[in-house]
Formats: sequence, C-alpha cells, structure tokens
Amino acid sequence: MLTKLQETKEGTGTMLDNTLLVFMSDSANQQHSWRNANWPIVLVGNLGGKLKTGQFVSYPVRNQKAGGDGASQVFGTAHDTNPHTNALYATLLTAVGKACDSFNMPSASSEAKSTYAPLPELLNV
Repeated sequence: MLTKLQETKEGTGTMLDNTLLVFMSDSANQQHSWRNANWPIVLVGNLGGKLKTGQFVSYPVRNQKAGGDGASQVFGTAHDTNPHTNALYATLLTAVGKACDSFNMPSASSEAKSTYAPLPELLNV
C-alpha cells in the first residue's frame, strides 16, 4: 500500500507525502481506553509536514537525554499523567485543520488538560 501511495502523484509530491497511517492495538475493550492503560500506536507519515516524524515517544514525556539514567521512569508503564487516546484524536483533528482543544471530554473535566488536549510533541503546526 505504501508503494502504491508513493507512486501516485499528488500536487508537487505523492499521495504518501500527504498521508498518515495509524496503527493501533484493539481498543474496543473500552471507549477511549481506560486510565493507566498502555496503548501502543504507530503513526506512519506526516500529513504533508503537519506532524513531527522520526521520533519514538513514550509517556510520560520528560526532558531526558538518550542514555540517561532513566531510574525514575519505567518505559512501557502507564502513569496518571499519560495522555488518553482522546489526546491523539484531538492532535489528528488539529493537524488536518480542524482545531480541537479536546476530544470527547467535558470542558469542566477535573483531569489535567495535558491528558486530553492535542499533543505538542507530535504537532508540527
């Protein structure tokens, strides 16, 4: 499929240049996942430059140089401050030009906005 997208001309590039493939695990278990659940997601493409590429993001995101001690962070373990899948949906809507402060969350939510708002580490806009 990626080869076909790359071979198909679109504008000044190819369809692949403006595409995003989202690979997710089965999240039909519960709507928008549950608190502290781990949901591996792979994004392939950048929607015509709207998303940052070439990175591995593991939450919680913190400033840490590669090869750092990592003693206080266990990769693959979900934390209360991790964003919900709602945040990914808000991010993708924002990337395609439909600015979205939150996805399926009430404005009076008691949760930290960083758990459901667009993910700045993914946006290139």
